[in-house]
Amino acid sequence: MAPLKRMIMHFDRCKHRVFYHRSHLVWVTKYRLKALVCDARLRVQEIVRRVYGENRVEIIKCVLCWDLVHVFGSIQPNLSVSDFNRNAKRCSSRKSEGSSRS
Repeated sequence: MAPLKRMIMHFDRCKHRVFYHRSHLVWVTKYRLKALVCDARLRVQEIVRRVYGENRVEIIKCVLCWDLVHVFGSIQPNLSVSDFNRNAKRCSSRKSEGSSRS
């Protein structure tokens, strides 16, 4: 019988906290349209990285499907997951609207 592998947990640190908060957020395109192809896929990935960076949320893994965006990230404990998700969707929709108009 093979020995069990131990999963090493990397704790994050702030001034007065040590935490391990991981969240899996999924964004779905409207009507599940298969819109995330070619240039749109790269643009969405760039927007997600920028929005997560502005909120100081570390992206552990980001996967884009044709109609889904899966992001697994580390969120600080002072930031609510639902507030962050709402803010990220709002910011990303504004960034994508502005880029399509110009």
